[in-house]
Amino acid sequence: MALVCLALCLHGARAQRHDGTVMPSALQGIAPAGEQCRRDPVAAADTARAGREAAPDLSCAWTVQQLQAASGRAGLLLADTRSAAERDGYRIPGSMPVGLTELRSKPYWRDKPVVLVGNGQGERELYAACAELKQRGFREVHVLRGGMPRWLGEGQPVEGRPPAAGRPGLLDAAGLWQESRFEGNVVLIAAEQSALQSDLPEALLLPQMNLASLKAALARRAAELRRAPFAALVLVAPAGTPDATVAEWQRGLQPAPVWVYREPAQVFLRYLRSQNAVWLAQQRGPKQPPCGL
Repeated sequence: MALVCLALCLHGARAQRHDGTVMPSALQGIAPAGEQCRRDPVAAADTARAGREAAPDLSCAWTVQQLQAASGRAGLLLADTRSAAERDGYRIPGSMPVGLTELRSKPYWRDKPVVLVGNGQGERELYAACAELKQRGFREVHVLRGGMPRWLGEGQPVEGRPPAAGRPGLLDAAGLWQESRFEGNVVLIAAEQSALQSDLPEALLLPQMNLASLKAALARRAAELRRAPFAALVLVAPAGTPDATVAEWQRGLQPAPVWVYREPAQVFLRYLRSQNAVWLAQQRGPKQPPCGL
């Protein structure tokens, strides 16, 4: 299981971006090849502090119902942090296309209630950004739990043309890797997919996966976590689970966002092998030469 070991070791120091990509630990902290050597230790320390990501704040989560109740508040800013292509397709009425970097640079928004809206996946960065914005003096910041998929799933209005309904909330192998590495998510594995349990060490194995067992597992996990909030529910379901079953789980487990992986275990294991090969190559360089050479 050397490949698995490498994947888990990289997990400890990863950096996630909102577009769904993951930067391996080997690449973090490596300066661009053309960067000049820093002689000022204070400037170097400031740069190191700026590169540290705030811990995700799960108390930032807002449900669709909470956002609806606040829709009439003066100055409410709906910051649509999705990609330009996603925003151009459809958006919540009244939302603004605001990236996280842009939001950090606009201190005059600090006194406004701000709601970060994403595409539902890779939301760790949004919860971390929420914590950071609070540290920067923003009075009130929230994250729409489950993002646009949750908004659409509850039949809320949008401007533009949303994607056709029918297969919402499904994860491919890359999506499962990303969502399972967010400590704010709860991951449950069906017995039929038990071959993946060693690769998803924080997950809970279920002898049967149905709506009743899912609700019971969530209740147990809530007790273990002392009812701490969680961002989303990630289900590693039996391969080929029907759309109708996925929709039943999503309806029955509201308001929790539900993501479902239903591909065979071998698909995920192949993805891990390919990613490990890429990460090993990246670990070997190139790296910046020492200053003065």
